[in-house]
Amino acid sequence: MTNEATTQTQAAPTAPKTPKTPKSYNVRLVSGQAEVLVSAYKVRDGFQVAAVQFSEPYKKGTKRSGTRGASSIATTLEAGRAAVEKIVAGLVKNGWQRPEKKAFGFARKADSFSLASLPKPPKK
Repeated sequence: MTNEATTQTQAAPTAPKTPKTPKSYNVRLVSGQAEVLVSAYKVRDGFQVAAVQFSEPYKKGTKRSGTRGASSIATTLEAGRAAVEKIVAGLVKNGWQRPEKKAFGFARKADSFSLASLPKPPKK
């Protein structure tokens, strides 16, 4: 009879993963078929902040051209995010709207009752 030694390998303890820091920040605004994309993204000097206006709607697989404006350079992502929100505030004041978030591609149904008019139970 032979004794076989079983070897167990111990994995090196892993350090807890730190969350990845985002490299860009984008906000999309719409008005009818037109769209404005305000973004801050990493460049060599810091973070480029720019707004791009598209006049035609997005279609998958097609390339569209836009008009860029309100460009600036921010030193950090937080400063870039603040600059994006400042531009967005001006655009919202001019009539642009943040699009309604859709769950799984479907628009959310309107509420059938409010807090002021809660439904009563059915009578038996």
